[in-house]
Amino acid sequence: MLVLDLSAQVGFNKPYDLEPEIQANTFSNILIDDDTIVLFGVAIDAVGNQQGLSFVKMDTLGNIITSKFHLSPLGENINFAASPNHSLIKTNDGGYALVGSVFDTKTKGVFVKLDKTGDLEQYKIYESPYNTIYRHIIEVQEGYIITGQKTTSSTFILVKKINQEGITIWESTVGEPGLFNYTGSLLELSNSLFIIGAGKASNIDPPSTSAWGRSQTYLVDSSGLSNISFTSPQNVQTGIVGLNHIPNGWIYGSRTYETFSGDWGANIKLIRTDENFNVIWEKVISPTRTSSNTIVDIKPTPDGNWIAVGNWSTPLPTPPEFGNYLGGFTYKFKPNGDSIWCRVDSLFQNGQCASRNYMGGVGVLKSGSIVAAGYNNRDCVPPYRSYGWVLKVNSNGCLDTLCNDLLHVNNLLIRDDLENGIKLFPNPIEDFAILKLNTELPFNSNIFIYNQFGKVLKVIPHNFEQGKNLIQIDLSNILTNGIFFISISNITKTYFTKGVKF
Repeated sequence: MLVLDLSAQVGFNKPYDLEPEIQANTFSNILIDDDTIVLFGVAIDAVGNQQGLSFVKMDTLGNIITSKFHLSPLGENINFAASPNHSLIKTNDGGYALVGSVFDTKTKGVFVKLDKTGDLEQYKIYESPYNTIYRHIIEVQEGYIITGQKTTSSTFILVKKINQEGITIWESTVGEPGLFNYTGSLLELSNSLFIIGAGKASNIDPPSTSAWGRSQTYLVDSSGLSNISFTSPQNVQTGIVGLNHIPNGWIYGSRTYETFSGDWGANIKLIRTDENFNVIWEKVISPTRTSSNTIVDIKPTPDGNWIAVGNWSTPLPTPPEFGNYLGGFTYKFKPNGDSIWCRVDSLFQNGQCASRNYMGGVGVLKSGSIVAAGYNNRDCVPPYRSYGWVLKVNSNGCLDTLCNDLLHVNNLLIRDDLENGIKLFPNPIEDFAILKLNTELPFNSNIFIYNQFGKVLKVIPHNFEQGKNLIQIDLSNILTNGIFFISISNITKTYFTKGVKF
């Protein structure tokens, strides 16, 4: 008898182009429906260059079961848009609902209802004299609660209720006038009470030292009445994303930002609080401090832990042509904040220019495997376009069952580069590091040493001689306590990057 062990399914890291009907596409979020992966996003048709809604179902091996593309049924030149972590939910009738925006002369909120096969049931555009974006949706007994943003003289948080036919029952705005108010999470606490995880910021952009941001939450009842339930101090947090209600408290993600040397950057934080949002623990998890660092979502896992996804600029040296290497991270951690593992992934790497990879959302299978989805902007090598991106790893953060070599570094887990046969030890490092090579590298390469903020501390030109597999690196003149990264690169490719603790 042949027995299949589905818990040992291999993972994958795949681009999806949806051709020939589509010439560019993204995935904005992901939903696990039993053991089916459901995604939605934005795509451009191959004929009229019009932007519409893409809906995809695939199995747990990454094979597409259903792919649908919907242009606006209300006329031409009405383009659909949805950014990472725009809501996709399963509805009580077995179908799906999502929100986003459309734009022609201005941006308008849109509500979309699909049946279980992905065909359109409703496509409702809400006219407004102001630019409006819908971000999150929850189904309730009488219809749906939607949150987003509306820009008048200021940008406010929009809250509205619609019935099952999409007709507005009530609509309100919250936020402080004169500021940029924005939403990051929507959670139902009971049948008549909802909480919005949000943020507000000054209308002065960084790197000005007058720029600031705060996290904020609003409680909203079923009639649309709202009140502020929490506000953080300035710049300690700058928004609430992936909000989860847990016994006696909350878990969520945020960013902090700071100015330096005429520029600014953001750190990604994981935060656990009590019921009143008093911090129990918080942890910065980003290895760099750049404006591109973002957190997208946090979900619980079947083993009692948590998974966070988002984007961060890697500490690799800036490529010769433009930009930073922006990777999609998946980060598993314990309820007490200790990390379990972390990985950063991308598509279409090229040593000459940036690789921009964006996570849109994350789902967790019953087996504990993690599936994250987003997109890659390929603008270095033709064809220049966006690709949908899906990453699946097992509960240990591995693409295959042979992955068991994860390294714990100051609560950050970095994978050994087993594929390239390169090892680095000891860890922690004192004065010297040893590279052990079981592979051939180009003769002229550089060894880069840089800190967690991406600052290069030392560049060591090295000629990798054939047959010489042990290299000693003198680090005695730069050592301070903390996380550092060692990378081997030449002008076209990075062969090895590893985190170490000094």
